[in-house]
Amino acid sequence: MGVLNVTPDSFSDGGKFDGLERALQHARQMRADGADIIDVGGESTRPGAPEVSLQDELARVIPIVAAIAADDSINLPVSVDTSKPEVMRQAVEAGAVLVNDVRALQAPGALECCAELGVAVCLMHMQGEPRTMQLDPYYDDVIDSIAFYIETQEKLMSRRYFGTDGIRGRVGTEPMTAASVLKLGWAAGLNSRMLGPMPTPAVAYLTQTFRAAAGIVISASHNPYYDNGLKFFSGDGSKLPDEIELEIEAMMDEPLTTVDSAELGRASRVNDAAGRYIEFCKSTYPSGSRLGGLKMVVDAANGAAYDIARRVFEELGADVIAVGNEPDGLNINKDCGATAPDNLRAHVLLERADVGVALDGDGDRLIMVDHRGEIVDGDEILYILARSRQASGELNGGVVGTLMSNLGLEHGLADLGIDFVRAKVGDRYVLEQLNAKGWSLGGESSGHIICLDRTTTGDAIVAALQILAYMRGSGESLSVLKSGMTRYPQVLLNVPLSKKVDVSKNADVMRAVDKAESELGEAGRVLLRPSGTEPVVRVMVEGRVANDVEKICNEVANAVGTALG
Repeated sequence: MGVLNVTPDSFSDGGKFDGLERALQHARQMRADGADIIDVGGESTRPGAPEVSLQDELARVIPIVAAIAADDSINLPVSVDTSKPEVMRQAVEAGAVLVNDVRALQAPGALECCAELGVAVCLMHMQGEPRTMQLDPYYDDVIDSIAFYIETQEKLMSRRYFGTDGIRGRVGTEPMTAASVLKLGWAAGLNSRMLGPMPTPAVAYLTQTFRAAAGIVISASHNPYYDNGLKFFSGDGSKLPDEIELEIEAMMDEPLTTVDSAELGRASRVNDAAGRYIEFCKSTYPSGSRLGGLKMVVDAANGAAYDIARRVFEELGADVIAVGNEPDGLNINKDCGATAPDNLRAHVLLERADVGVALDGDGDRLIMVDHRGEIVDGDEILYILARSRQASGELNGGVVGTLMSNLGLEHGLADLGIDFVRAKVGDRYVLEQLNAKGWSLGGESSGHIICLDRTTTGDAIVAALQILAYMRGSGESLSVLKSGMTRYPQVLLNVPLSKKVDVSKNADVMRAVDKAESELGEAGRVLLRPSGTEPVVRVMVEGRVANDVEKICNEVANAVGTALG
């Protein structure tokens, strides 16, 4: 962050940049020096500094925020360092994207202002005010004092979320770190085993093998690093059902209690966690077989499997070109891995590899690339695994996909005489359907592949090994194995609504859907899927002819927008 003080009395640069041209020149220099964001402040917090009036702060800050935001030569996000709601409001209107408040939204109206603006917020804490902070600059317990203050502010927020998606972080709690989780566990009297950075499916496996009561993963999954959150596993290595996670979330809003000091939990480190998981993954590959002579690219998304994935395939004999294997804490899933398979595709073609494997950041999604550079998604992977299991007599029942699984998967499995059902979107719902039916194979287009005959949850490395085993056993390339399934063109449009409504109860919308389904016939389908977090309906249409699918999807989306928008 480049700090731009536009005040006459800041710590070291007071008066140097309080004019528009000097401020712009300094912002350009900070950009050249490597700043990623420019923070503009118009009130000094040096000890003894006097209070600045609203009009003075507006006059200092707003013209400079607007000028920096509009300057193409700077081209950086702008934050505003202020505690005054009106300065926040006008700065955001002028182009600021973040509010940086040393008083942690304590000023009257600041909470409500940020909630209304929907802007990202950085909270800080100081003792007293600049003119009084040196009078008694001591804490009995600095951490306890700050925690109590932030907890008090959080209650005022009434479950509003700032700078997060409302799920992965909460004002009033520490960032999602191992230390945070361990402290909570110790306070509850739980003994903990620390694994270090590990793929999510590794934690599921080790939870089961250690016969632990539960497993907890701190992970951003397939998202950017700042979306860290928690994933829970039960003692048998499977994800917790929704109702249990909701109970945990509700408990987080209750006052925390601790056991007596003699009953506090203890922690121990598992030094061979990676080795245990590597051996487990290798055990799911046919005994006595190896991957010798196979040249493959492995993209680990700069994530938790950055070293483990390479080692698994290499120890089985493959010639591995590893990419996405240099995590720095910030580059997880960034233009690589299962969510950006073009990176893998480019390396497969460059290296003339036989196959490519891409994982997401926590190692539970798999996307592949064949030797021709064609991307093989989760639906095609499911199809190949179903063929493999059917050929070996291991297919237990049918296959579970989701509402978004390509119609080509359903038809391809039907041609093989394999049953197929759809679950709600989400790997936990696929798992629920598998357990309900007693089947073992399911997954999502995104690459969550669940092989319950091998493991308890989605595992990209294990799923990739099953595909590679079928390739080696059949002598066929990945390109040939996927050729039995024809992907249907699919178009997905988001239609914003003025409010959340039940689209299935609108006669005009349902007439448009009926008309579309009639035009598509058995070779297509229409899906209206309301978002669970915003007033948006996702319209998905599939069919054999791309131009027809696009036209019909637009017609249905227009009908939804006209009737409900």
